Amino acid sequence: MSEHLVQKTIADLVESNEKIVFTSEDSTTRSHIACKLRYWWSWVFPTIMFLFVAPPVMLVAKIAGREDWLYPVCNWGAIRWLSWCGAKMHVTGAENLSPDENYVFVGNHRSYLDTATMFAYMGRRMGFVAKKELAKVPIVGQLMPFVNILKIDRSNSQKALETMRAIREIFERGVSIGIFAEGTRAYPNEL
Repeated sequence: MSEHLVQKTIADLVESNEKIVFTSEDSTTRSHIACKLRYWWSWVFPTIMFLFVAPPVMLVAKIAGREDWLYPVCNWGAIRWLSWCGAKMHVTGAENLSPDENYVFVGNHRSYLDTATMFAYMGRRMGFVAKKELAKVPIVGQLMPFVNILKIDRSNSQKALETMRAIREIFERGVSIGIFAEGTRAYPNEL
């Protein structure tokens, strides 16, 4: 850690809203090409799911008036996506969660896989708060309401408050909520 950060207190960092950067020896030893290939490979499965599986399932669920049918398919897709990416999950502490209660899960957003991980491995039905720009992505934007993902306008505090009220209603209906406190993905070694 740099001498500059060592001299500052946590209160100073919070007050100044500085980004904290950690150094990592591991990041310099990895092959840049291998990382890029793994990154692009990790997008193959969700692309297939969003193009070929989600549209017909959304259509059937909408026609049948059973939008909740899409949730198990999305959960299955999240688990398969993580598996295809080579991610290994080990959940600890789930025994401390009451099956009769809803929770708000808050996480750091280090990867695009964070949402899939929380969605698939928290052991309960999940909804999320997502940036409004995701609603513009074809198929993803149409899928969001089916699985309780509400868009938030981070540039408009009044609209953001309305979204949080809607999230509360979802929570009160028995759906736990996932929020990424940083608001966007952090770069490696940053908090």
